[in-house]
Amino acid sequence: MISCLGHNVTFRGMFGKPHHLVFDAIKRISELIKEIDSKKVKLILMSTTGYTNSLSREKNALGEKIILSSLKLLLPPHRDNIKAADYLITMFDKEDKNIAWVAVRPDTLVNDEKESAYDVYESPVRSPLFNAGKTSRINVAHFMAELATNDSTWNEWKCKTPVIYNK
Repeated sequence: MISCLGHNVTFRGMFGKPHHLVFDAIKRISELIKEIDSKKVKLILMSTTGYTNSLSREKNALGEKIILSSLKLLLPPHRDNIKAADYLITMFDKEDKNIAWVAVRPDTLVNDEKESAYDVYESPVRSPLFNAGKTSRINVAHFMAELATNDSTWNEWKCKTPVIYNK
C-alpha cells in the first residue's frame, strides 16, 4: 500500500476539513490490515522533511524547533503529517506480524520531466527550513516503487523514515 495523500495548497485545503486526512487514512488502512489478519503488508507513506523522527534521535536547531513547532500549531496539514508518521513509528515495529512500513521524506518537491540521480539518507543532511534541498516527484515515485518491488531496498529501509534528495 502506498499513500501519497496530501492537502491542497489552498485556504480551504489547509484549514478546512478533513484536518486529519493522512493520519485517518493510515490508521484505517492499518486497522483493516490487522482485522483481515493478512500476510505482512508493506505500507509506504510519503511524509516530509518537516517531520523529525525522535526515535532515531534526530534533533533540530533551536530556530528550526521554534518554526516547526509553530507550523505544527498553526497548519493542520503539517500537524496531520507529523501525526501519521508518529503513528507508524510508535505502533508498528519490525516484529509486527501484519504491517511493515517506510515513511519517505522528500525535501522541497519539484516537477521534473524525467527521473534523475538521487540520494537517500537515514536522516536529513540539510535544514528543511534554512538550507532546503530539492526532490523531484518523479524521483520520489521511483524510490517508492523500488521499496514496493525490490526486497533489498525494502529491507534496507523497513521501519525507517528515509530522506530523499535530488543529486
